Amino acid sequence: MPASVEYVHRYSLPRCIPIGSDWNAQADIFDQAGAAETLSGPALYELFYGSSLAYSTAALTFGAGFARLTANVTAATLADLAPSDRLLEKWTVETTADPSTRTFTRPVSLVRHSLNATITDVDLTALHSDLTDLRDPDQTSFEAQRLDAWIVLMKWLVQKGNRPQLIIDDWALRDVHRFLSLETIFRDFASSVGDGRYRELADFYRLKASEEFDRLVFSYDFGADGLTDIGDQAAKTGQPVTTLQIPWGWNG
Repeated sequence: MPASVEYVHRYSLPRCIPIGSDWNAQADIFDQAGAAETLSGPALYELFYGSSLAYSTAALTFGAGFARLTANVTAATLADLAPSDRLLEKWTVETTADPSTRTFTRPVSLVRHSLNATITDVDLTALHSDLTDLRDPDQTSFEAQRLDAWIVLMKWLVQKGNRPQLIIDDWALRDVHRFLSLETIFRDFASSVGDGRYRELADFYRLKASEEFDRLVFSYDFGADGLTDIGDQAAKTGQPVTTLQIPWGWNG
């Protein structure tokens, strides 16, 4: 009897599904050592809308190394569903290292608007023109660092009570994302080269990102209809505002 193997379903954020678009749901499964886990059929993908099963398919694609599962979902499948962040996808698959049926889940949001990043490496080298020369030879871009910074930014928003899929102004997050990307890059340089200057730059950009986040103001889709709301309450801030009021009748 083989020893039980623990597995890693690698993902960073809930999945966002735009209403009206075809999309591919993917799951990457690894063992605890980080090696791609070999998966075998039969496999099943299910998408739950609350407690109701909204879609299921056994027609899954196994990727290179058999670690990635892909389910193709058409826009028509979810056309009658309203936006919600209470969906859950479930993958049921057999693993070969420890032959048994395993289930992996991921929260899903059905949205009318997908928040998109607005920076590339050009926006980073505009502040530090020598970044490309410092980059590891096996890297062709800073895509990995920008993605990691984007994940941090999304978590900051959620922790402050914001739902990223309801933020209309992608551009409003530009500077925070840029500063977090530079922090990630210089933190990496500091750990690999051991240069104190890079650590100082990493700390500097972390502070800049935090300060810029506290100043964020963006249009917010309170109605979840994919459109900018009109009126005094249409805007929201990254950092919640605490209002101090003097009780009525207090004369202190």
